[in-house]
Amino acid sequence: MEDERIPVAAWYWESTNSYTVFVIAKVKQYVETPEGFETTGRVTMNIETAKQMIIKMEGEGMRTDLLKIAELKYSYFFN
Repeated sequence: MEDERIPVAAWYWESTNSYTVFVIAKVKQYVETPEGFETTGRVTMNIETAKQMIIKMEGEGMRTDLLKIAELKYSYFFN
């Protein structure tokens, strides 16, 4: 990914007393993931594809709201 990453949301997980921070970033190139690199829950796709998949599987809700925020941030910072 490029160095600039824009945080759009953070979710707190009570079960592990930890946060997941959601960011948007541009991808420079795809490379093999280094050994030991944490990838749990990582998804790389465009926003429209993500919206379509989530709406089909879950309907409208918190995840689609998060994507709307990400789309606004992307438009502001990257266009």
